Amino acid sequence: MKTKVFLTTTILITILASCSIFKKTNTATYDKGVVINGVCWATRNVDEPGTFAPTPESAGKFYQWNRKKAWNTTDEKVEGWVKSKLNFYFDLYIKGLSSDNDTIDRPCSNYWEKNNNPCPEGWIIPDDDDFETLLEEDKVAYEWVTYNGVEGAKFTDKKTKKSIFLPAIGDRDENNGALNEGWGNYWSSMWGDDCEAYGLDFGSQNNIHVRTVLQSTGNNIRPIACNNSPKNIDVKFKKISYGKYKYNLAMESGVELIKKTNRVPTDNLEESDADNLEELYGFEFSITSKKEDRGLMIDGIAVKCIFPDMKINSEENKFKEITHTYRVSSGTHFINIRNFVEDFEIVKGGWKLQMFYKNKKVLEQKFIVEYK
Repeated sequence: MKTKVFLTTTILITILASCSIFKKTNTATYDKGVVINGVCWATRNVDEPGTFAPTPESAGKFYQWNRKKAWNTTDEKVEGWVKSKLNFYFDLYIKGLSSDNDTIDRPCSNYWEKNNNPCPEGWIIPDDDDFETLLEEDKVAYEWVTYNGVEGAKFTDKKTKKSIFLPAIGDRDENNGALNEGWGNYWSSMWGDDCEAYGLDFGSQNNIHVRTVLQSTGNNIRPIACNNSPKNIDVKFKKISYGKYKYNLAMESGVELIKKTNRVPTDNLEESDADNLEELYGFEFSITSKKEDRGLMIDGIAVKCIFPDMKINSEENKFKEITHTYRVSSGTHFINIRNFVEDFEIVKGGWKLQMFYKNKKVLEQKFIVEYK
């Protein structure tokens, strides 16, 4: 069973729509969509923000992750490319120095902001699970084909015989924006470690992967309908465990429970030393549904972190709570964890992690941050 870890610093924002409601006639913003293995895919790439490319084999535009600026797919070199650098804490567009001492603006985010979504209205960027549905060989056939003179990937639903074509346009280099041709590279909305994000890439009949690349890479985008659930799904939430976790890359989830507790001791650690604390606390839960609904994507799930009192972060913003929304699949096991690493977080008192489904609270776990 696939397990996902949700850091509560992660935000995946979705809005409601469905494949069947699109009635617009403007071909630049309207697409009929094709359902492949339960997911409604657009038949064309994203072109300029808010528009589709003219045809399925048209290249569209390249985009850097969580950025709305469109880059052409033809020029070998471009001006103004935003470079990248590894190994720094999650933040948006952190300033720093490259190896040649040039000041650079490094794109690094742990969610794709709603305002940066370049897809036409009613469409969003797929996540890694959506791409994985295309790789289920018992349900989807993958072929490397030439369509109207353009090489690329054809995915056919084995049950309905409907298909989509993704042209292999290449990408732009993460450091200088140079054009690389030959492969197909498409963004997902799921972030990865070290300023990377997940995407689909393919190069031939036997070379197709869902894997991470640096967020400063320029990739194509093939959107999906905002809500791929064909009906209201009856789901149930069950808390499995809670407590203190640690990173363990040998496990499928990437973390493991090391102590069942709701206490967060800081061992006399002062707030000014909070950057030295690396604690993960949270709870595991499952989402179950009827057998015929398992694996369907569901919207309306939110996780709320409620602080003991009003907080002020490094940008002098005041807040009492943080809410993050998710789009997930039913019939899956999840872990929701909170990092206690920031100065403003290490405050004595009671914390709450709450989970909501369609604005109704379904799970809650309380934690006590205490000094010894």
